[in-house]
Amino acid sequence: MATNKNFKILVTLSNLPTDKLREIGTVVQWNELGNPTRQELLDLVKDCDAIYCHGPNKIDKELLDI
Repeated sequence: MATNKNFKILVTLSNLPTDKLREIGTVVQWNELGNPTRQELLDLVKDCDAIYCHGPNKIDKELLDI
């Protein structure tokens, strides 16, 4: 499968293997222990096309509209 470097995927789990996701686009990954705060999540998701989210992060209209 060809990689589309313009397709950005946000991954909120720091220890998730992302090899397969990197085959389809650029991965933006949270690299800290624990979950990102709401503000950190809002900052990270800018310019992303997809979100691979795990944990208590709230995915709502505000987040998706960024």
